[in-house]
Amino acid sequence: MAGAIHLGIEMNLPFDKIMFALVCGCHFGATDKKGKMLPRDVEFSHLYEKGIKSVLTQVCGFDELDSQNLIPGAEKLDKNLKQETFRSQIMMC
Repeated sequence: MAGAIHLGIEMNLPFDKIMFALVCGCHFGATDKKGKMLPRDVEFSHLYEKGIKSVLTQVCGFDELDSQNLIPGAEKLDKNLKQETFRSQIMMC
């Protein structure tokens, strides 16, 4: 998804829905049959605990300075998704 967002920025195309999907993906916590997360997922979870900005810069390759509008927008989406009322509104869509 990050690649599509990079391309959208480069081509001056909208990427808001892709960004939404990327941020939603950060909220997904997959586990195996025993309820354990895979080691890479645990690493990702620890990074995500630092904030969506860390994920965007360290995993997705967005530059904090070049992506000044992107990061605050993603942080707002992330904050909204953490609120139960917002999540339940999305589930009704």
